[in-house]
Amino acid sequence: MSLQDYSRSEQLLVEAELMLKTTPSAELRADVALAYSTLSNTLGKHELARQYAEEGIAALAPGKALPMRVRLLRNLARALTLLGELDEARDALDEALNIVEGVVDPKLRSELHLEAARLARTRGDRQGVETNTARALDLAGQLKNSQLSGLAHELLGLAAMDAGDRETAEREMAIAHASFRGLGLARDELRVVREQVSVKLMSEPARQRLGADPEPPAGAGGGRLQQRPRIRLG
Repeated sequence: MSLQDYSRSEQLLVEAELMLKTTPSAELRADVALAYSTLSNTLGKHELARQYAEEGIAALAPGKALPMRVRLLRNLARALTLLGELDEARDALDEALNIVEGVVDPKLRSELHLEAARLARTRGDRQGVETNTARALDLAGQLKNSQLSGLAHELLGLAAMDAGDRETAEREMAIAHASFRGLGLARDELRVVREQVSVKLMSEPARQRLGADPEPPAGAGGGRLQQRPRIRLG
């Protein structure tokens, strides 16, 4: 998130809080908590993100504002995953997935399956990653949403990296990179480029990774500098 985006978000949240003082509203309070939770997760303040998500959920009456409740549960699950509380994260996601069945919002359902895939990856469950990304990709295809598709392929690439499957990782990262580049999503594209570099380095010998010159052949004198191997980014 850029400094400009952060400042704008902060300004909007302050305005919403001022509105709450004059016109109390449970849904607006939950919406503000959702925004603070999202911002906190983005800034790496995951305990704070958890607290805001829980406050937002507590503000909503049972059975009301279901899409917002699902988003709060999604944020809660993400914060819990990053805090290492995986069983609690799974509970939050299960609740969100149950609720979203009654909500006509395929984008939100796709986002939940991406979150479930992230949790599965943290658990080392590659099959869980593949199952949830397949569902997310199906929904993203219906929506023609390239960003969701790119995120799903990125997760598949990361799970393949974790498993030492370089070929699959390269393929999935290339698809993700093309998706983000086509949409002009510079931050997502840069993140995937870094991941592609990691994939390229997975099985290269240490001398190549360090860019060291190979041993000169016998009689060559060793006086000529050798060209460093280049890393191609797909």
